[in-house]
Amino acid sequence: MIGCDGPQCVLQWYHFACVGIESPPDGDWLCPECEMMDKSQDHGYIVGD
Repeated sequence: MIGCDGPQCVLQWYHFACVGIESPPDGDWLCPECEMMDKSQDHGYIVGD
């Protein structure tokens, strides 16, 4: 099993096969839901003006 490093992750632990990985990745890992949330958050960029 692998633990999600997302601080707000609801489930925290996932079976490798359920999230489509075969071995532990190097460094932090975000589950698909936390990865989507991370990509959709405002990263301080100013759009337009």
